[in-house]
Amino acid sequence: MNIMNKNIVIFTGQTASGKTGLAIEYALKNNGDIICMDSMQIYKYMPMLSACPTDEEKSQVPHHLFEFVEPTENFSVSLYSKLAREKIEEVLAKGKLPILVGGTGLYMNAILYMNLEEVPHDKHIREELEKEETKELYDFLISVDSKTNIHANDRKRIIRALEIYKITGKTKTELDKANKKKSEYSATIYAKKFEREELYKRINVRTKEILDNGAIDEVKRLISVGVNKTNTAGNAIGFSEIKEYIEGRLSYGECLEKFRQVTRNYAKRQETWFKANKEIIWV
Repeated sequence: MNIMNKNIVIFTGQTASGKTGLAIEYALKNNGDIICMDSMQIYKYMPMLSACPTDEEKSQVPHHLFEFVEPTENFSVSLYSKLAREKIEEVLAKGKLPILVGGTGLYMNAILYMNLEEVPHDKHIREELEKEETKELYDFLISVDSKTNIHANDRKRIIRALEIYKITGKTKTELDKANKKKSEYSATIYAKKFEREELYKRINVRTKEILDNGAIDEVKRLISVGVNKTNTAGNAIGFSEIKEYIEGRLSYGECLEKFRQVTRNYAKRQETWFKANKEIIWV
């Protein structure tokens, strides 16, 4: 491997598509270290909920940037980009291959295509925005940024986009376009292709495994330390549904079905995102 080319490999794709297993197999054959590229697997205390690699999986090859952030901390894309780039350089310096693994498309774009400049937060603006309903916020966002790719139900990213607009007078779409750059890395990007019906079967199996093997206790712990929907960790797929079950507002069966549905919806959004990237090699 020519270190000067800064070769990296990325395993991405939809939830429940087997990224971790593929990446470990590849790393073992190619002298690689694995770096997290998942916006939930960076958090402590939620390995089941985030479908984090197990201790056994981590023992096979070195893993970096997993489970190191407090769940009450809101972690920015620009901070992730900074830490991931530093870790890539460390792995390259050892003469090894950096392998990024995860389904967070925004994290991948931050590494490959964006020169992120952090827009500061404004507590007072955010507090005012938090008072509004999600639909009203989204309608406002559309009125100032008709080209936004933020989903109508993604309250956290809607609020952040409006906060950026109010601070800078520019839309997030404008800033993202201005910050696009040619990548310093030579990246090979892989994603596992599944027919939708097969992927949904995998999702149905995995959500039950997550629910039955520790996720309920994880959500109880997250609630006990103050995590809620204003925290990034509180937006983990399944957090709200399990919280409703804990509070007695959903039965186990209702919780499981809602968990499966929100996971399938997430997989659809991921599919749209990744299909737009023509550099991905589908395997």
